[in-house]
Amino acid sequence: MNVFRIMGLASCILVNTVAFAQEQNPVLIGKALSELTQAEVDGFAKIDIDLDGSVQLTTDGLLILRYLFLYRGNRLIENALGPGAQITDFVDIENRLASQVLLLDLDQDGSVLPFTDGIMTMRFLAGLRNLKLVADATSLTAENIDAESVASLLTDLSASTNAKNIDSGSSDNTGTNASNGSEKTIQLTALYERIVPCEDRSNCGLDYAAMQSLPIRFAEVEILDPDNNLLLQNLSTDEKGSISFDLDNQQPFKIRVYARSLYAQDNKQWTVTVKDNEGQTNPSDAAVFVLDSRILNPDEDSSAITLVARSGWSGAAYTDERSSAPFAILDSIISASLFVTAEDRSFNLRPLTVYWSADNTTSNVGTSYYLADTIFVLGDANEDTDEFDQSVIIHEWGHYYQDVLSKDDSVGGMHGSGDLLDLRVAFSEGWANALSGLVQGTNAYRDSSGPNQGSGFSLSLEDENQFSGTTKGWFSEDSVQYFVFDAFDQPATDDDALALPISAMNQAMIDSIPSLPAASSIFGFFGGLADAAPNQRLTLLSRIQGEDIAAGLASIDAFGTGEINAAQNSGLSFSNEVLPVYVTLPVSADPLTICQVALAGTENKLGVFRFLRFDIPEARSYEVTLKTTEQPEGVRSDPDFEIFSSSHAVLPKGFSGEIAQEQQTLQLEVGAYWMVVADYNNNGGDNPGRYCQSIEIAPT
Repeated sequence: MNVFRIMGLASCILVNTVAFAQEQNPVLIGKALSELTQAEVDGFAKIDIDLDGSVQLTTDGLLILRYLFLYRGNRLIENALGPGAQITDFVDIENRLASQVLLLDLDQDGSVLPFTDGIMTMRFLAGLRNLKLVADATSLTAENIDAESVASLLTDLSASTNAKNIDSGSSDNTGTNASNGSEKTIQLTALYERIVPCEDRSNCGLDYAAMQSLPIRFAEVEILDPDNNLLLQNLSTDEKGSISFDLDNQQPFKIRVYARSLYAQDNKQWTVTVKDNEGQTNPSDAAVFVLDSRILNPDEDSSAITLVARSGWSGAAYTDERSSAPFAILDSIISASLFVTAEDRSFNLRPLTVYWSADNTTSNVGTSYYLADTIFVLGDANEDTDEFDQSVIIHEWGHYYQDVLSKDDSVGGMHGSGDLLDLRVAFSEGWANALSGLVQGTNAYRDSSGPNQGSGFSLSLEDENQFSGTTKGWFSEDSVQYFVFDAFDQPATDDDALALPISAMNQAMIDSIPSLPAASSIFGFFGGLADAAPNQRLTLLSRIQGEDIAAGLASIDAFGTGEINAAQNSGLSFSNEVLPVYVTLPVSADPLTICQVALAGTENKLGVFRFLRFDIPEARSYEVTLKTTEQPEGVRSDPDFEIFSSSHAVLPKGFSGEIAQEQQTLQLEVGAYWMVVADYNNNGGDNPGRYCQSIEIAPT
């Protein structure tokens, strides 16, 4: 069972439950709450949780501390209610606590935590003051450690204003609920609960004791009548999750917040929608997640409303609807979008659809991934669920950025720290890793997994000693992420003097890489970055050479000309399979011999593909001929090739499946081209090894 709340910003208004549902078929979940007017609740102290007319250590203090320790249900309220408590159901208590604990950030560190704010509240209610009130109870990032200030705040929160018994007298609907005109202005704040990663060790997963309530930013909002007819549409929350609107004083209504952002400001446009694919990899009619209020009345209910999407965590497991998940995903993508568009250029991004479901498992979805304007996100609790793993979400959004704004020639596949990768994969993954840290302002890539999301890994984007012994180079996603992160990270996470603006990254990614007659790689990125920041060229060169890339070179081109790193430090002995990075192929000349080998692994690893470049001097028909000259004994070879110009793949591809050779006739225009050659046995087949071919291009 899941319960959401609609709460007044200054105090709690307890109303009927609201729904978290899908767009086509909203389903009410939860149970009815006590019907109390805003004015009645306003008469009680803000931290008089059970509304018994007094703030006590053994009732309100205990309820607050238990709530911060994630006690829910009957465990929350057991032996903790005053004899005159006006609300006694745990659902009512949870909903009041959800709003009121937000007022208890006593040390002003941005979070309300049990061992800091909770302890100070308990000490205050026990009568402790001065140093005894705050000693060892403020966080390392606290902005307020003054005991007098903390005591003053708690005194205000403990003070009642004309408290009265809810059951006596008539309801007082004056104050913010009064209206002298025919319309009333409603102020909405939409929030979601985010679970953050723990900080004390590298593999500890999520920290459910450090849950945050954050604004649902730039989300689509509709106002509906009780029959779901539209009253207002095309509304959107702002950066604080807030929006205001006017309604007729007699018009009942409900609020619907979509897990969708339709952003159009300052020449920046995007559309991001989070849908429920119900574990399907080919969803045909997936519904948009929405957060619904119950039916409200402007003349009776508060004009200040807070709508909260809950995580569904009850202290030991997900027992309620995991309703904040789609909004957490949406917010991570909004953070990434705001980060990369924070410069003076226009951005018009293609619509992006994100599919999340608690049924998205490693068995049916496989992993969180991006493909063709779509991101799938894992949601299988206790195995691998990624809605709160910002690093994962932003990483996958990074692939979307590469696809729609730049170009991404990566062949994908399995990869990880220490792997020797195809140069396209190394750049794509390393750059996306670095972006995830830059957007979050953290020097770590984190991914939770396992029972209760209590394990996982944390990968430093700054400390290169974390994985000692890994081989540096243009084929390493580690080297790429370290270089990219160092080029742009700001002083708070920086261990070097480089701190380039996001405009330099966009210039390299958007203006430079797509125009190159070469695959997307660290080489092309460096050239674009050096052009965008010419005063930092030498510093950038020194930094990339620290990753064993372009050693001894005074400049770097998109083809890695002059590169001498053949992964010799890995212990593997490549001969002529990886260097030069690009082989120059003469047109209308004798055949050239090239080789590939699967020493580092198959499919997307270093040595599987051989890169070539050539120039077409005359627009006409050309024949490309590829013939096997060497293969493992007893194996049938199947050589393949692809040819690309600076802007598109040239079709047809040389993927015929013909044994021992591949031949295609292509109509080519004047210009520069690049190509890749591989044998299928190294790229998905059953017989990896060393394969060589003769190749030639000649006019027909």
